[in-house]
This record gives sequence, structure tokens and C-alpha cells, in this order.
Amino acid sequence: MTKKRKEEISEITEQLKEIAERLTELKNEEEDEFDFIPEEEQESEEADESQTAIDNLDEVISTIEEIEDLLDEITFV
Repeated sequence: MTKKRKEEISEITEQLKEIAERLTELKNEEEDEFDFIPEEEQESEEADESQTAIDNLDEVISTIEEIEDLLDEITFV
């Protein structure tokens, strides 16, 4: 792989890291908000939506981190 392509992949990896960081911030904000839902309302539709969003964000962040690792392998070969 050419140096130029490796540099482009490194740039994309950095962008993915920034995206993962921002998604983590959003997930943390949602978790904080969920924690303030009164216990008796934690079975509500709003609470379910919040928990689903948290779970989905967690999955997306993990997937992005896996992609970052794979791209790092390409650039360090």
C-alpha cells in the first residue's frame, strides 16, 4: 500500500475516533438523563426508548472501535 493511501486511512481513523468520542458523550448524557427518571417510571415508553438508545449507541461505538482497529492494522503493515 502506498504511503499516501496509508495517510488517508490514518485520517479516516482519526475521524472515526472523533465520531466515537462524540457518540460516547451523547451516550453518557442519555445515561445521566435515564438515571434521573424516577424508579416508578423506568418501565415507561420514554425510559424504554432511552435504554434502547443507550444500548444502540454502545453497539455503534464498539463497532466503530473494531473498524478503527482493522484500519490500524492496515496502516501498520
